[in-house]
This record gives sequence, C-alpha cells and structure tokens, in this order.
Amino acid sequence: MDKNELSERYFDAFDRMYYNLSEVIEMLHDEDGDPISDAEVVGEIVVTLRQYINLELDLIRELAKEYSDG
Repeated sequence: MDKNELSERYFDAFDRMYYNLSEVIEMLHDEDGDPISDAEVVGEIVVTLRQYINLELDLIRELAKEYSDG
C-alpha cells in the first residue's frame, strides 16, 4: 500500500463515520421531526454508534500499522 492508498482508506473510514453520524441524527427524531426523549432508546442508539465508530477507528489504526510495517 502506498501513501495515496493509505490516505484514501483513511478518507473512506471517516466518510463512513460521518454518514453514520448523520443517520443517528435521523434516528434520534421521530417521523414528525420531534426528538426522541426515551432514555433507553437514545442509550441504545448511542451504544451502537460508539461501537461502529470504534470499529472504524480500529481500522484506521490497523491501516497505519500495515503501512508502517510495509
């Protein structure tokens, strides 16, 4: 992997994170656009988002490691 591919793969990971963040904004609102206030529902959404973001961050770390070991 060259540095351009590494950069592209970083971008892809962050692009997925940004997409998921925008999806969460939608998930935190009901069909009428009102914010969901049920703490349990919001908590589940937050936990899911954190898990997904952590996976992408782990991928970024592994990409850097792979590039360095190159």
